[in-house]
Amino acid sequence: MNSIQTKYHNLNPEFHQIWCSPDGNEEIFDAMVTKTADNKYKAIKISSRQLTVRLKKGIYEKYALNTTVKVKLHFYLYGLIAEIIN
Repeated sequence: MNSIQTKYHNLNPEFHQIWCSPDGNEEIFDAMVTKTADNKYKAIKISSRQLTVRLKKGIYEKYALNTTVKVKLHFYLYGLIAEIIN
């Protein structure tokens, strides 16, 4: 990512790709609502991939900690972000 950011200065920061399966379909993951390591933001944990990922900006009060949800993962230039879809 660092080489992309230093080489291309005019990229749209909202440019992203969605995590897809090998056959090209958008992959949906089972995840659990948790907190980031610094406990500032809600995040999700995908046990099958051993990932803890921040959530896209939004309102997540209705999702209590340890709630199971379905998510899509987005690759942005600044990192991996999850989107709750249910």
